[in-house]
Amino acid sequence: MLLDLSSSLVLDTSVVLNLLATGVSESVLASLGCTPYVCSAVADETLYIRAAEEGQPREPVSVDPWLRSEVARRIAPESEAEQAFYVRFAADLDDGEAMSLAICHSRSYSLATDDRKARRMAAALKPRPVRLVSTGQTLRNWAGAVVAPDPEVKRVLNAIERRARFIPPGDDPSYEWWMEKRG
Repeated sequence: MLLDLSSSLVLDTSVVLNLLATGVSESVLASLGCTPYVCSAVADETLYIRAAEEGQPREPVSVDPWLRSEVARRIAPESEAEQAFYVRFAADLDDGEAMSLAICHSRSYSLATDDRKARRMAAALKPRPVRLVSTGQTLRNWAGAVVAPDPEVKRVLNAIERRARFIPPGDDPSYEWWMEKRG
């Protein structure tokens, strides 16, 4: 199942953390078939994931390597309308999710998020909902695009579960695939 991204894709904090936990995030981003964006509210945050070794302190992570290698680009609100959407969405969401959703809504971009509230808000927007992509879908896309062997897919999914503490919910389009591949 390869993603058909006919519009640009903005990654919110939840997906960024999950991808950074994989150890192959640049490969995952390159497999998308588009240049993904990370909004300034997410890029400016100091993010953490669990250490690879049990009992060690959390590790700081950053999207800076993605930006330097140009597998992702930074994006920020550019209009008064985007700023207004950002303020409106920030009443209910964290800044990274709110800014990402505001940009996607204004520009008709797709949003990569696993945040339940952001997904509900995006789906309810008028006159058109924001197209949603999940971590599960991005990983399934990567596995198919690079023809990743099952042991590598299992390692990557387990890394996300352990280091980012994420397992897709049962209604995720790639839930069954994830459960099968994680072993």
